[in-house]
Amino acid sequence: MIVERTCYLPKPGKLQEVLATRRRASRVRIGEGLRAGTIYQGQIDGVDWVFWEGRFASEAEHQADLDARAASADFEAVRSEMRGHIEHFDRVIMRPDRDFESCVLYDLPLDGAPVEPVEMTFKSGDLELKGFFFKPPGEGPFPCMITNHGSGIFQGSSELCRPGIGALLMNWGVASFLPHR
Repeated sequence: MIVERTCYLPKPGKLQEVLATRRRASRVRIGEGLRAGTIYQGQIDGVDWVFWEGRFASEAEHQADLDARAASADFEAVRSEMRGHIEHFDRVIMRPDRDFESCVLYDLPLDGAPVEPVEMTFKSGDLELKGFFFKPPGEGPFPCMITNHGSGIFQGSSELCRPGIGALLMNWGVASFLPHR
């Protein structure tokens, strides 16, 4: 996962203008077919800042987002307006440290990613069995959890493949496999 955070230091008295302009930028993103991202207001050493954060499943997805912004005249107009309201701007690109052994789960945004399982077969002795496999978006590798359902899934149920559990685990960067009858 790639996290991009842009940081805006408003000129004195311009906090509301920076917030309004950042909101406009997010509406332009939506109009361009991009995810809006999240806007934050916070302080660094007692000084008000405005932050925007976008999350991307891969380097390629992030680059496509940057390219779409660069090609957008509407987005450039918002950037030009923002320059008049801020003293300083920083863009920080963050990647998770997956080498840190105690950090197993992480937040992986599913915006736009389908929460649809792939039905797979597997062998158990002489039997060929089936199950539903959910894979998080992105490159992986991902840990995988087998989620046995016991007798709780009834024929005709809309919860046949347990999409809520699959989505939750996908959001944590975990693939899951649900054997079924």
